[in-house]
Amino acid sequence: MPPARAAALVSKMFDAAERGDIPKLKECLAAGVSVDIADQRKSPGGVPTALTPLHWACRNGQTSAVAHLLEAGASIAVRDGFGREALRHAAACGNLDAVRLVLSSKADVNARDVHGWSAVARAAHRGHSACVRLLLEAGAPASIAVAKVARKGGHESVALLIERWGGLAAATANPSIAAGSGHQSSTGSSPTSSPAAHALGALLGRGIFSEVHASATRPGVAVKTCKPFDANGATKADLSRGKMVLRELRVLRLAPPHPNLVVLTGAVMSESSTGSKAAARAKAHPVLTLQLLYACASTDLQRLVNSSMRRHECFATASARRAAAADILAGVTHLHSLGVAHRDVKPANILVVDCPRSQPPSMSESAPSHANGGAAAQREARLRLVVCDLGCTRMCAGGWLNGATERRHAVVSPARGRPRPPS
Repeated sequence: MPPARAAALVSKMFDAAERGDIPKLKECLAAGVSVDIADQRKSPGGVPTALTPLHWACRNGQTSAVAHLLEAGASIAVRDGFGREALRHAAACGNLDAVRLVLSSKADVNARDVHGWSAVARAAHRGHSACVRLLLEAGAPASIAVAKVARKGGHESVALLIERWGGLAAATANPSIAAGSGHQSSTGSSPTSSPAAHALGALLGRGIFSEVHASATRPGVAVKTCKPFDANGATKADLSRGKMVLRELRVLRLAPPHPNLVVLTGAVMSESSTGSKAAARAKAHPVLTLQLLYACASTDLQRLVNSSMRRHECFATASARRAAAADILAGVTHLHSLGVAHRDVKPANILVVDCPRSQPPSMSESAPSHANGGAAAQREARLRLVVCDLGCTRMCAGGWLNGATERRHAVVSPARGRPRPPS
């Protein structure tokens, strides 16, 4: 083939890949142009780009061209002049379908270019949240550095996604403590250890009034750190925080254990002072920070539902979905039997625990016959759903917990009109 003709075909192929022109791609490939030919044009810095047709298709979001080139045998491992692979270009473009196609060809999610950029870091920096989630599901590292890159690009929601995903990985790396295996708690007024003993690890979640981290010193424990509040209720926000924090602590300390209710394993209260120096010296405005320690779960229902792969794996059958609903209803029913209304039941407030085979069955597994099929499916999936986040609860005037304020787990006489706690 004459050199001029060959050069024209190569240029035509790069142009076709960039524009997604499949007929021209087929024409060039049929004429003998290599599917992995490198573009010798130079970057503004004088470095040859060495971009292949697959790179051009990925960086321009041409999904049909990506699919055609992969079918034609294009290599996903070829790097351009800056060390970037096809996945890196697809992630930077933000085309979810192109990223999915390259990942299906076993691309390396941990590959970095000459500047140290990985595919997930570039997608995070440009705010492509869907691509970031897909790459995390494929095994890309959810590191603090990647979250910082997202924030540097001005994408706070993407940074939070990465931090939560990183916290989930840290939690699942530690052995989970089964919810309902026991109920041990320390009082809020007499903490058994100092706050420094509970160093915070990876972020697991963040709410309006608190943050949840994996414990850096105790495997299998999650630490819920409530935002500081003025013990005197100096502002409406302080008063609201204090009520929510103490309400959750009270309910979990007094409630009998239940397999579908979160387990409180300890509580630590620390005190500091704010305001003017005189007020600080006089401790006129004590500011309290409460840490609640819980058995660590694998994830929550919201994240599980948002993960398409895990959602299909865990809730593919109707029986599994019925079992999940039975677990949630069992936890809520237990609270109702104590005279407590949760008032904020939502997927983010339902923890998912991976239960060992030897763990006792949850209440939903002894439910009526209409839920038996679901319980069996859930035992196979080794999942247990646990109700958590009790800051918005309300106690009924005649409820059992109101009669147990002074004595924990007291059995109230039926003559007083209050139900006994479930055995």
